[in-house]
Amino acid sequence: MIKRIKHIAFLLVLAADFTASAQQVPLYSQYYFNPFIYNPAYSGIGEYANAFLIHRLQWRGMPGGPLTTALTLDAPLKENKTGIGLSLFNDKTGYTERFGLYGSYAYRVSFSEETHLQFGLNLGALDNRVDFTGANIKDVSDPALAFQNKRATTIDGNFGLAFLFKGLDVGFSIPQIMG
Repeated sequence: MIKRIKHIAFLLVLAADFTASAQQVPLYSQYYFNPFIYNPAYSGIGEYANAFLIHRLQWRGMPGGPLTTALTLDAPLKENKTGIGLSLFNDKTGYTERFGLYGSYAYRVSFSEETHLQFGLNLGALDNRVDFTGANIKDVSDPALAFQNKRATTIDGNFGLAFLFKGLDVGFSIPQIMG
């Protein structure tokens, strides 16, 4: 059993892309109550369907402060062997705004009544927007700004693992696999 987990972890490391790049992932402080928000392996982890609505306004009163709203739905299927989920979010920080819609699937491997390993994957669309219309620009000749609003939509995915043992949960997640 432990040998199988080591082999799976080794294969995941080999399959990973080792190039580094920056990510802009929304910040949530409710991950303790809703671990599915960061890790797709937690989709359908409980006995019942879950729905969470999250709204977070950081640095109230400061212009451009992060504003994040999210809705997540997840439910177990087939006697808690699999789970499905849906997550929708909007994250606005300064001149940037991101909208994401993801569908999730998780599969549980049970080693005993109290020991489980869950794998999760979610796929969806991510819409990124940059709006410079409200910016106070001192150097109008800056070619990076060019006074244009920019928008790009892309396909995105996240991968996650969750190991559950007698009430102890250990999770690992790779956000924005496709960048």
